[in-house]
Amino acid sequence: MQSDLDVKVEELDSTKLLNTFNWYWNKELERKKRGKPARLGLAIVMCVWWRLIVQGALSFCEIGVNVVQSVVTGLLSQYFAQQYHSSVDTRNAYIYAACLVATALVVLLLHSFSYFIGQKIGMIVRATLTAAIHQKIMKLNQATVGQVSTGHVVNLASSDAQKFDQIQVSHLDRQKN
Repeated sequence: MQSDLDVKVEELDSTKLLNTFNWYWNKELERKKRGKPARLGLAIVMCVWWRLIVQGALSFCEIGVNVVQSVVTGLLSQYFAQQYHSSVDTRNAYIYAACLVATALVVLLLHSFSYFIGQKIGMIVRATLTAAIHQKIMKLNQATVGQVSTGHVVNLASSDAQKFDQIQVSHLDRQKN
C-alpha cells in the first residue's frame, strides 16, 4: 500500500539535526563555564559549515564569471567602436559574443545552485532551531510552561526561526547589487 506522505529526507531528520546542534551548543556552554560568552551563532554555523563553504565557493565563482563577462563585453564593444573590420576582427567578435552567451549561462547556473543551497541552509537552520525550542519547552516544569503563552511559542517557532530563510535570500540579493 502506498502512503500519502512524502519520503523523509535523511539530512532533514530533526533528531539528527538536534543532536548535532546540541553537541556544538554543549561545547559553547563549556566555554561559558570558563568565563567566556557562549555563542549561539557559532553553534548554528558549525551545524551547516560545509554547506556554507559550498555556497561561498559558488558565489565566488559567480563573481569571477561576472568579471570575465565584463571583460568580454568590453572587448565586444571595442569591435563595434571600430570603423573598419577585418575578417580576423569579425571572427574574434563572434568568439566574444559566444563567450558572452556562455558566461551568461554559467552565471545563471551558479546563481541558481547558490540560491538553492542557501534555501536549504535556511531550512536546515529553521528545522534545527524549531527542534531545539521544542526540546527546551519539553524540559521545562509545569509552572514555567504555564507562564509562557502558546502564542509566544508559536511566534518563536514560526516567524523568528523563519528569518533564517530570509537571511539567505537577502544575502544573495545584496550580492547581485
